[in-house]
Amino acid sequence: MRIICPVKRVPDTAATKRVDPDDHTLDRDSGEAILNANDEWSIEEAMRIKERGEAEVIVLCMGPDQAQTTVRKALSYGLDGAIQVSDPAISGSDAAATARVLAAALRGEQFDLILMGNQSSDARTTLVPAMLAEYLDLPR
Repeated sequence: MRIICPVKRVPDTAATKRVDPDDHTLDRDSGEAILNANDEWSIEEAMRIKERGEAEVIVLCMGPDQAQTTVRKALSYGLDGAIQVSDPAISGSDAAATARVLAAALRGEQFDLILMGNQSSDARTTLVPAMLAEYLDLPR
Protein backbone atom coordinates (compact mmCIF):
# COMPACT_ATOMS: atom_id res chain seq x y z
CA MET A 1 0.00 0.00 0.00
CA ARG A 2 1.27 3.50 -0.82
CA ILE A 3 -0.04 6.33 1.37
CA ILE A 4 0.29 10.01 0.46
CA CYS A 5 0.25 12.52 3.33
CA PRO A 6 -0.18 16.10 2.11
CA VAL A 7 1.23 18.59 4.61
CA LYS A 8 1.30 22.35 4.90
CA ARG A 9 3.88 24.80 6.17
CA VAL A 10 2.01 27.23 8.42
CA PRO A 11 2.99 30.19 10.58
CA ASP A 12 3.67 29.26 14.19
CA THR A 13 0.36 29.88 15.97
CA ALA A 14 2.20 31.58 18.82
CA ALA A 15 4.16 33.96 16.56
CA THR A 16 3.26 37.55 15.72
CA LYS A 17 1.76 37.81 12.23
CA ARG A 18 2.41 40.55 9.67
CA VAL A 19 0.58 41.36 6.43
CA ASP A 20 2.69 42.23 3.40
CA PRO A 21 1.71 45.82 2.48
CA ASP A 22 2.34 45.20 -1.24
CA ASP A 23 0.09 42.22 -1.91
CA HIS A 24 -1.98 42.09 1.32
CA THR A 25 -1.11 38.45 1.99
CA LEU A 26 0.41 37.05 5.15
CA ASP A 27 4.14 37.73 5.24
CA ARG A 28 5.22 34.15 5.81
CA ASP A 29 8.87 35.15 6.21
CA SER A 30 8.20 37.50 9.15
CA GLY A 31 7.89 34.67 11.67
CA GLU A 32 8.77 31.06 12.20
CA ALA A 33 6.92 28.41 10.21
CA ILE A 34 5.97 24.96 11.47
CA LEU A 35 4.37 21.75 10.24
CA ASN A 36 0.59 22.06 10.51
CA ALA A 37 -0.50 20.17 13.64
CA ASN A 38 -3.47 18.48 11.95
CA ASP A 39 -1.08 17.08 9.36
CA GLU A 40 1.04 15.57 12.12
CA TRP A 41 -1.98 13.51 13.16
CA SER A 42 -2.44 12.14 9.64
CA ILE A 43 1.28 11.29 9.48
CA GLU A 44 0.95 9.50 12.82
CA GLU A 45 -1.92 7.40 11.51
CA ALA A 46 -0.02 6.59 8.30
CA MET A 47 2.97 5.54 10.40
CA ARG A 48 0.76 3.19 12.43
CA ILE A 49 -0.21 1.48 9.18
CA LYS A 50 3.43 1.41 8.05
CA GLU A 51 4.60 -0.10 11.35
CA ARG A 52 2.32 -3.07 10.72
CA GLY A 53 4.42 -3.65 7.59
CA GLU A 54 1.61 -2.66 5.31
CA ALA A 55 2.62 0.64 3.72
CA GLU A 56 5.06 3.04 2.15
CA VAL A 57 4.35 6.63 3.26
CA ILE A 58 5.12 9.66 1.10
CA VAL A 59 4.75 13.28 2.18
CA LEU A 60 3.44 15.86 -0.32
CA CYS A 61 4.08 19.55 0.32
CA MET A 62 3.16 22.58 -1.75
CA GLY A 63 5.10 25.71 -0.93
CA PRO A 64 8.19 27.80 -1.45
CA ASP A 65 11.72 26.43 -1.23
CA GLN A 66 11.67 27.33 2.48
CA ALA A 67 9.01 24.63 2.93
CA GLN A 68 11.80 22.07 2.69
CA THR A 69 12.13 22.41 6.47
CA THR A 70 8.51 21.26 6.74
CA VAL A 71 9.22 18.33 4.42
CA ARG A 72 12.28 17.38 6.50
CA LYS A 73 10.21 17.59 9.70
CA ALA A 74 7.63 15.23 8.18
CA LEU A 75 10.36 12.87 6.97
CA SER A 76 11.81 12.79 10.50
CA TYR A 77 8.78 10.73 11.55
CA GLY A 78 10.15 7.89 9.40
CA LEU A 79 8.34 8.47 6.12
CA ASP A 80 9.74 6.87 2.97
CA GLY A 81 9.91 9.83 0.60
CA ALA A 82 8.68 13.25 -0.34
CA ILE A 83 7.19 15.25 -3.18
CA GLN A 84 7.52 19.02 -3.02
CA VAL A 85 5.76 21.38 -5.41
CA SER A 86 7.40 24.79 -5.51
CA ASP A 87 6.63 27.59 -7.96
CA PRO A 88 6.31 31.34 -7.37
CA ALA A 89 3.07 31.27 -9.39
CA ILE A 90 1.28 29.32 -6.65
CA SER A 91 2.17 31.75 -3.86
CA GLY A 92 -0.92 32.88 -1.97
CA SER A 93 -3.14 30.17 -3.48
CA ASP A 94 -6.65 29.81 -2.10
CA ALA A 95 -8.16 26.44 -1.14
CA ALA A 96 -9.35 25.61 -4.67
CA ALA A 97 -6.00 26.43 -6.26
CA THR A 98 -4.18 24.47 -3.57
CA ALA A 99 -6.33 21.41 -4.20
CA ARG A 100 -5.80 21.72 -7.97
CA VAL A 101 -2.01 21.91 -7.56
CA LEU A 102 -1.98 18.92 -5.18
CA ALA A 103 -4.19 16.96 -7.59
CA ALA A 104 -1.89 17.77 -10.51
CA ALA A 105 1.12 16.61 -8.48
CA LEU A 106 -0.61 13.30 -7.70
CA ARG A 107 -1.90 12.53 -11.20
CA GLY A 108 1.32 10.75 -12.18
CA GLU A 109 1.79 9.06 -8.82
CA GLN A 110 0.70 5.64 -7.68
CA PHE A 111 -1.15 5.66 -4.36
CA ASP A 112 -3.78 3.68 -2.51
CA LEU A 113 -4.73 6.16 0.19
CA ILE A 114 -4.44 9.87 0.91
CA LEU A 115 -4.41 10.79 4.60
CA MET A 116 -4.50 14.47 5.45
CA GLY A 117 -5.48 16.81 8.22
CA ASN A 118 -8.97 18.25 8.01
CA GLN A 119 -7.75 21.87 8.07
CA SER A 120 -4.70 24.07 8.37
CA SER A 121 -4.10 26.24 11.38
CA ASP A 122 -3.69 29.36 9.26
CA ALA A 123 -6.72 29.27 6.94
CA ARG A 124 -9.05 26.78 8.69
CA THR A 125 -11.27 26.41 5.61
CA THR A 126 -11.61 22.58 5.83
CA LEU A 127 -12.10 22.65 2.03
CA VAL A 128 -8.88 21.24 0.60
CA PRO A 129 -9.41 17.53 1.47
CA ALA A 130 -12.84 17.37 -0.18
CA MET A 131 -11.72 19.46 -3.16
CA LEU A 132 -8.66 17.24 -3.66
CA ALA A 133 -10.89 14.17 -3.64
CA GLU A 134 -13.19 15.82 -6.16
CA TYR A 135 -10.35 16.83 -8.51
CA LEU A 136 -8.93 13.29 -8.37
CA ASP A 137 -12.39 11.71 -8.74
CA LEU A 138 -11.98 9.83 -5.46
CA PRO A 139 -14.52 9.00 -2.76
CA ARG A 140 -14.55 11.38 0.19
